[in-house]
Amino acid sequence: MNKNLSFRSLIGVAAGLALWGFATLGQAASLVTKTPGLPDIDSSGQDPLPLEIHYNAGSQAFSASSGGYFFFDPAPPTYFSDGSYSVSARIDTGGNLIADPGNLVSLHGNIEGGTGDLNLFTGHISQFAYTFDASANTSEFQFVVDVTSTDASLGFNPGTQVGIIMLSRTNWGSFGGGFDDTAGTATVDNFLLATAVPEPSILALLGIGVLAAGRVSRRGAATA
Repeated sequence: MNKNLSFRSLIGVAAGLALWGFATLGQAASLVTKTPGLPDIDSSGQDPLPLEIHYNAGSQAFSASSGGYFFFDPAPPTYFSDGSYSVSARIDTGGNLIADPGNLVSLHGNIEGGTGDLNLFTGHISQFAYTFDASANTSEFQFVVDVTSTDASLGFNPGTQVGIIMLSRTNWGSFGGGFDDTAGTATVDNFLLATAVPEPSILALLGIGVLAAGRVSRRGAATA
């Protein structure tokens, strides 16, 4: 086997991983993608209360809340009424999630025809991304939530991750000045993620590690 060719191939793979990781650090890449067939809780909050989103740049506090009508899919869907939805997170003015034990999500509701409040899921926010589409005047907030408690019948079991996508047709553009959406333009969707989403920084470090391992291997071969 050609050792030089093998080493060059290793460098190519490592460099590609590192460059991809560092490139995605500078952009709001998509964190969550809906996968058909997985459990899904739509909580658009259209009846009776819309989703409200707030951000205070001074305190770096992001919050979202809603109430009303949710449904749980896949089919046949289960419908919930008198629900409550809340998201609380610390996000800096650059749009980056600040590590904080208070980065929490909670979704509760009553099954139609049933009694009592049901914990659809609660969890801790581990990742966040924000994009703004000026042409469509739409802000998109994406969260990855590590589930800590849930009703076992729903499939959002502890140890799994939930993806959240919030859309708001309000022209914010950035986190620099703070914002509020109380006009009823925002919607939110929650769905189980098939796999955990790797952090771009981790992938970058992985690429550097592979590159370093290749250099050590080459030095060992040269001295053998």
